[in-house]
Amino acid sequence: NDVGGSAALIGAAIVWCAILVKMAAEEVVEIYATFRDYGVSAIFTRYLGVWNIMDWVSIAGSIPVLIVWLQYDLAVGDVNAAMERLIAEEKLQDLGELDALYRLVDIATASAKDQRYLLFAYPVVVMLRLFKSFNKQPRLALVTQTLRHCALDILHFGFVLAVIFFTYVVSGICL
Repeated sequence: NDVGGSAALIGAAIVWCAILVKMAAEEVVEIYATFRDYGVSAIFTRYLGVWNIMDWVSIAGSIPVLIVWLQYDLAVGDVNAAMERLIAEEKLQDLGELDALYRLVDIATASAKDQRYLLFAYPVVVMLRLFKSFNKQPRLALVTQTLRHCALDILHFGFVLAVIFFTYVVSGICL
């Protein structure tokens, strides 16, 4: 079966796309309201903050995820169709046909690799959007404000930790 053949998967994709369209519409309405009430310059001074930029990064980042998922779905469908055709026509011994099949498999695996990379980065963006929600609740806002104030210290700690960790990694590889 091709990847997109599942009704549940297609339903989840439709719901996800609807949520993204709703989120984009809300942002456009917010931009329009800012423009209407305060003028063009207010879009840069009042609207463009860290959280609104994060919303747009989330919306923009979802588009490549959707495109690559569709490419992967189509590539897997092509592989399945080619394999079914080879079996039906009993051409599994034909090297030219097998070469064409392997090229389709290469395309599908490359698309799967791209999809994995995008799906690695997208949850990070979604997690950062959670901090926007945290700001609206006073106790959780304390956490985000604390993280904002100590961000440079956390960055320095992360750098030192990475250097020490990779030194141990290299030492372990050399042993």
